[in-house]
Amino acid sequence: WDVAPPGASTELAQWSTEHFQQHGRPLRLAVDARYWQNYFENYPEVKRLQTYDPEKNEVEKTIMFQIMTLLELSIHLIFVFDGPDSYYHDNADSKINTPERLRLLKDLLNHLGVPFHQAPAEAGPTCVRLQELGVVDAAWTNHSTALTRECQVVVVFKMQNRDWKGISEESVIKHEATALMQEKGLDQSSLVLGLLLGGCEYAKGIPGVSHDTALKIAQKAGRLAKTMYDAFHDDGDKIQMNKW
Repeated sequence: WDVAPPGASTELAQWSTEHFQQHGRPLRLAVDARYWQNYFENYPEVKRLQTYDPEKNEVEKTIMFQIMTLLELSIHLIFVFDGPDSYYHDNADSKINTPERLRLLKDLLNHLGVPFHQAPAEAGPTCVRLQELGVVDAAWTNHSTALTRECQVVVVFKMQNRDWKGISEESVIKHEATALMQEKGLDQSSLVLGLLLGGCEYAKGIPGVSHDTALKIAQKAGRLAKTMYDAFHDDGDKIQMNKW
C-alpha cells in the first residue's frame, strides 16, 4: 500500500446515496473481519478503556457502533472471516482470532442481522473475489491481493494521523485497485512478482529491496513474471491461485 496511488476520501453517507440513485439498490460491501478487528483494536480510546477493564469487550462494542452507522445509511454488509488454511493461524502474536473473540463477534453479527462467511484461507482475497463476481460493490480490506486482482473498488480506513473523533467512522478512503498497475505500467503478473520481491502477506521479500524498486524490477522482467504467473494457473498441475 505504500506504493499505491492516493485514494479518494469518501463520505459513506454520500457514497451510499449516490450508489442508490445510480443503481436503484443499496451499496453492498464485503468486510475483512480481521482488518476491522485489528483497526479497532488500535483505536486510541479503545486501548485506553481496555487498560482499565479488558473484560468490557470495547473492540466489539466499537465494531457494533460502526456496523450500526453503516446500517443506518442503508449499506449492506457481509463479513468474511479467515479460514483454517489462513497463514495468520501460524502467527503466535495474534490475539484477535481467539475462539472467544470470534464467537463474540459472530454472535454480534447474528443479533444485528449481518451475514458472514468463512473463507478457506485469508478473508481479504475472498472479499476481493466477491467483488469480482458482482456479489458486492467493494472490498473493505487492506490485503495486498486487492491490488493484484480485477477488483474495481477497495475501501480502507483513514489511517494517516488518526485521532479519536467519535464512536464510528463516517468517511473512508476509496482506492481504484487497477490504478497502481496503470501508474506503474504493469500487468497483473508483473505486479504479483513485484509484491513478492518487495514483500507482502505471502512473502517476506528480498532484504533491502523496497516495493518501489521491486516494481521497477518486475516491470523489466515482464516475460519472466508472466511465465511464473501462468505456471500457477496450469490446470494440469491443479494449481489455482484464485481458488477461494
